[in-house]
Amino acid sequence: MMQQTTQQPASPPELAATMSIAAARELAKKLFNIIHELSNVMEEETPILLARDYSKQEVYLHRKQELTMDYQSTMKVFAENKALLECLPKEEALQLRTSGKKLDEVTQKNADALRFAHHANEHFLKYIINDIRKDLHKESGYSVRGVLALAEAQKSRPVSINQRI
Repeated sequence: MMQQTTQQPASPPELAATMSIAAARELAKKLFNIIHELSNVMEEETPILLARDYSKQEVYLHRKQELTMDYQSTMKVFAENKALLECLPKEEALQLRTSGKKLDEVTQKNADALRFAHHANEHFLKYIINDIRKDLHKESGYSVRGVLALAEAQKSRPVSINQRI
């Protein structure tokens, strides 16, 4: 005689739990991939920023914005559904925490590089602006050698004479 085994259909709570575990694992995998890619983009960008090669800056900025939006939306789903985090196996939750810490470190290094680049450019521009201002507001008069100071620069400006001396 053949023995037939029939499986009982899963009860609704078991089915819901299985589906939520699968959804949580899928969402965690998506989040892990986003974190990994975002970390890689920032790790690639940091040396380029420090080398002051801004030719690819727009590409990195655009990609970071896309990944950040994905990251925020995925984190929002986890924040709104705390049960999803509880459904995750401990290994996957630990892997997410570890990758999150790595993302924090890489983000801090990238932010420092961006801040340094910003300050360097700001100081450079201030130096140029101050130099231009000095050139525009030069006093006309005589140099130590007795030559008109602006004549040496091949610019002519009116010379004023103080007659009260």
